[in-house]
Amino acid sequence: MDKDMETYKTGTREIMLTATRNKLDYQLAADNGLDSKAGVILAFVGGLSFFYLESISYYLNIITIIPLVFMVIAGYHLWKILISREYNTGVVDFFDDKKGYRMKDKDELVLQLISDYQEAFENNDVILNEKNLNYKEALKYLLIGLVSIAILYIF
Repeated sequence: MDKDMETYKTGTREIMLTATRNKLDYQLAADNGLDSKAGVILAFVGGLSFFYLESISYYLNIITIIPLVFMVIAGYHLWKILISREYNTGVVDFFDDKKGYRMKDKDELVLQLISDYQEAFENNDVILNEKNLNYKEALKYLLIGLVSIAILYIF
């Protein structure tokens, strides 16, 4: 009975390890998607800003600069998304063995890896939430900038 229980615990731990690693992989994929969207939108903001600046160059005044201010703020928030590279991927370096991975038995190693992956997930979650806030702010300012450009072109 003890051997069956030990096999059950080992199997459960390995399932937990796989689930925790999958959760971390999903989070890193979400980060890559957010970075991709931010890069594309930043290129759009830059192109639109240059196009708009070129089209208003003959009647430049304080009112016509307002959309550019919103575009610059949107670009700033998008840039903050792109420069954040503090993610922990959960990859273990067995050669620089600071936590003694090579000295642990299988069960201890699995538990340590689960702990490391969960810690990486929690740290990355804070960073991803900040990126999401910056993304929302960027879209808000981009929308305000686009609407202000449309209003200026109508009038």
